[in-house]
Amino acid sequence: MKLSTKLAIAHLAVLGPFCAAESVHQRKLRYSDKVVAEDIAATEMEAWERILSDGSMSVPSKPAPSPAPKPSKPTVSDCCGLPPGQRAKELLALYSDVSDPKDIVTPGTPQFKAFNWILTDDAFCVCPNDPGCEPVQRYVMAVYYYSTVGEGWTNCGADSTICNATASEERSGCFPGHTSPWLADVQSCDWCGNDCDDPNYPGCITQINLDNITQSGTIPFELQNITYLYYISNEDGTISSTIPPELGNLKNLSFFDLNFQDIEGSIPDSFYKRDSLALIDLNDNKMTGSISSDICNLPDLFFLQLGNDQDGTNDFSGTLPNCIGSLSKLKVLDVSKVGLVGTLPSFTQPTLQFLDVSQNELTGNLDGTNWGALTGLQTLVLGENKFTGTIPSSIGKIPGLRLADFTNTDLTGTMPSEICATRTPPVGNGTLEFLQADCAGTPPQVTCTCCTFCSP
Repeated sequence: MKLSTKLAIAHLAVLGPFCAAESVHQRKLRYSDKVVAEDIAATEMEAWERILSDGSMSVPSKPAPSPAPKPSKPTVSDCCGLPPGQRAKELLALYSDVSDPKDIVTPGTPQFKAFNWILTDDAFCVCPNDPGCEPVQRYVMAVYYYSTVGEGWTNCGADSTICNATASEERSGCFPGHTSPWLADVQSCDWCGNDCDDPNYPGCITQINLDNITQSGTIPFELQNITYLYYISNEDGTISSTIPPELGNLKNLSFFDLNFQDIEGSIPDSFYKRDSLALIDLNDNKMTGSISSDICNLPDLFFLQLGNDQDGTNDFSGTLPNCIGSLSKLKVLDVSKVGLVGTLPSFTQPTLQFLDVSQNELTGNLDGTNWGALTGLQTLVLGENKFTGTIPSSIGKIPGLRLADFTNTDLTGTMPSEICATRTPPVGNGTLEFLQADCAGTPPQVTCTCCTFCSP
């Protein structure tokens, strides 16, 4: 996740991993030619068409070849030891409960590409009756790969020139022990960016962490079938369209980070019913709508970032819900530059560390909050709003405040001496490194002899 460059604050970890992962069986084929025999492929396609047209689950008969072929190594299509076409038929039936069946057999769709890859190219050879999560999970992860245009990923895609497991400022790293490129012939848990860390569900993906690898396309609703998924992070790309509301069906979802993308629409209502959500990071997208008061139904929410730090155009009309100031675990709130109106909620929780509501149309005075009660606050950015009145002296009671910005507002008066006393030495004896107000001009709008920056 990315915080505003206004101030670097401590990295906030979310929900540590449950336990080490345990692998499922791996069935690799050893074959030199991945081209499926034409008669097998024709039989499979005829089966798909029959299933879609009339619901029949029978497999078309195939004339015996003449002369009889020589024994050969198994192809991907018959790798489960099933009759010709039976694997395709059973997998299609399985995946038709995950995707729209028409999408699966429509050439060019991510679902078609994923199904075709499993049937004809994937040497892992997942079988319809394999135990555990892998049969469905492998298909869903392949749909995710093709939906986000995995062919263009710059790290650990099937066609990428590199698969670097080490994290950097430019991209996320692989989880330890899970460093294979995507679509490799290992279990999907081991593809870079995935992790399976719940010992109660061995081999079931719980985390997807793929940042800064030039993803595009869309997020598929099929991810709702990764039943034990609690962590999704896809930063810095051009993923577009809306957030699938079906993702709210993920009963363990706690960490959702899609910032610096081109996501449109609003936060799905289903998210407000997922009380496991602890982090929502959607800054710098193209989202619209409003911030529902139902967000206060998320008791574990500690990080909410919806603002625009760089080139994002998030535009959340309406007000900031008053109840948000009472969320008992909230540590980071960034709703900068999103078009909010109304007044600043009353914040009451000492857990709050970072508050940025700058560059909105907020009005009223700042006396509604007992600032001295916010004992954990380090960053306070209120600039470029329409606040009136004076700067409260109670802000000087915040013991660890490091940055306070009151610039480009309608605040007047004198900077309270209580705030000046919290400046770092030699000006004061506190922790306040950066203090900014409208203290330039003749006469100044705010008289301040201890500010580090004065805006005209």
